Amino acid sequence: MTLADLHPTDKALSVKPLELQAGSRSVSLQFQAGAVLAKHTTPVPAVLICVSGEVLYRLADAPEVILRSGDFVNIPVLVLHEVVATSLSQLLLIK
Repeated sequence: MTLADLHPTDKALSVKPLELQAGSRSVSLQFQAGAVLAKHTTPVPAVLICVSGEVLYRLADAPEVILRSGDFVNIPVLVLHEVVATSLSQLLLIK
């Protein structure tokens, strides 16, 4: 099974939970090119990992970061951020 197998192909953004380990919350995200995960915050520390494709990670008051396959960012608690896909992309979010 691949991450792409978890997601429909007709949705701009699809989020599916993953069972990795007790006590953590992990989800697979699929973005179509141009899809946006609107500005939001997280109440707990998180890691966003780009598995394939390319996205822009925008953190309030900081330069945007380009994430490509194998890249990751640590997402700080209660800091406004958003994600914008520049191509079809697969990501993992681990909290």
